[in-house]
Amino acid sequence: MNAGPKTLPGGAQTISVQQQGDGVWALFVQPVDPAAAVGVVASLAGRVLELGDGEYLLGQRRISDSERSGLPSSLLAAPHAALPKALGVRLGLSLSADGHAVFLARDAQDLAKCLAPLLSPSSARPAQLSRETLLDWAGEEESWVELAQMTHKKHRVLELRERMGTRTLRHERWVAPIEGGHWRAGWSW
Repeated sequence: MNAGPKTLPGGAQTISVQQQGDGVWALFVQPVDPAAAVGVVASLAGRVLELGDGEYLLGQRRISDSERSGLPSSLLAAPHAALPKALGVRLGLSLSADGHAVFLARDAQDLAKCLAPLLSPSSARPAQLSRETLLDWAGEEESWVELAQMTHKKHRVLELRERMGTRTLRHERWVAPIEGGHWRAGWSW
């Protein structure tokens, strides 16, 4: 099952990665096919628990009703408490009705496994850009990384930004002709 790349009007897709408190990573994807996002989680080793209201957990064992009652009312209300180590929970997924998905993980590699099917095939993006690039850039606490993918009539654009508050800390842009060809930094072709 392939979760992407589904696009926004104008051919855009936005992916953001941020390190949350207590060692939790968040991956935000807009837009995403909800069924495909759940499929990405189900493809990882573990048990998928549907919490309701578009929220899911992936763990190593069944969670009892009493343990479940100790979880936050929403994964996004308390991301740091949404993945309790004692229960063996590795991953959380929260889906919105308007096509947003937020993946939560304690291990950046679990998040990378979710990210891979959401990116365009490697032939359709610069070789310098990989799921590891996004995770490496997102290493600063309180900063986040955005990847925007846009398709226009004659070219494709990928922009990668590291942000903190309203400031852009790093920015890279790659452009390629729509009919194929090599990706280049900036608008030089």
